[in-house]
Amino acid sequence: MGGHSRKAQYPKQVWHPFGGWFPHPRNWKRNTNIATLIMALTVIPIIYYAEKHTTYYQYPYHKIPWRPNLKTFDEDLEERRRAKMESKDLGSSDDQLDT
Repeated sequence: MGGHSRKAQYPKQVWHPFGGWFPHPRNWKRNTNIATLIMALTVIPIIYYAEKHTTYYQYPYHKIPWRPNLKTFDEDLEERRRAKMESKDLGSSDDQLDT
C-alpha cells in the first residue's frame, strides 16, 4: 500500500526544438524582436505594393482605413469620373446631331 520511494527517472540533458524540460532560451526577447522586425520589413512592402497595384471597379461601400494614404485610388476614381462625364458629353452631342 505504500508509494514508491524512488524519483521518476528522466534524462538530465534533453535536446528538444522547444528547449527541453524547462525551456528558457538565452536572449529569447532579443531574438523575438529581431524576428518580428524582419517579418515586418518583409511584409509591409509586399502589402504596400499589392495595395498600390490593386484596381477597384466599384467605390467601396465602407471606409478602408489605409486607403486615404494611397493616391492611386483617388486618381483612378477621378479618371473614371472624368471618362464617364466625357462619355455623357459625347453622348448628348451625338443626340443633338441626330435631330
